[in-house]
Amino acid sequence: MTSDLPSHYRDDHSYPFEVARVEGLSDFNSLRAPLSVLVPFHRLLKRLRPDVIHVQSVLPGIALTLIADTLPGPPAIVFTDHNTPMPHERRWISGVNCYDVELAFGQFMFKRGTYDAALTPSLRFYKWALSRGAPPEKLHLIRHGVARTTIFARRWPGRVAGSRSRNSVSRR
Repeated sequence: MTSDLPSHYRDDHSYPFEVARVEGLSDFNSLRAPLSVLVPFHRLLKRLRPDVIHVQSVLPGIALTLIADTLPGPPAIVFTDHNTPMPHERRWISGVNCYDVELAFGQFMFKRGTYDAALTPSLRFYKWALSRGAPPEKLHLIRHGVARTTIFARRWPGRVAGSRSRNSVSRR
């Protein structure tokens, strides 16, 4: 579910699933929308009855935590966080602009959030999530990197295929 999937994705790539748009969800993710945006989000989830929900950042994860017990099923929830602030790093959650509050959101989600599995992109992040109270049986290390695919190579010629960034993972 999204409220702002770029139209060029829809035109360039077909998906084997439906993309459902929830008006205001992106604004909620940057703290520019009221909690009432959860009403259409909740209605859509009840109508779709998903088997799995994959949450990609802290604020939607917290939103899902607030409504998860009222969903039919209930669906399995996977949390992959790409934006949780870590100690001594500036990783912004849009709209907050206060590192201590951002850190508290991330800690809340790992320790008390509703999820069946949490995916972490690096060993450092995995250890940090454990130190913040993430249940070890739910925490999984899946290293993130850029795959060398033709989709990326077409969109960014010369910048992806064969390139290495500081966040890429080598396989040896």
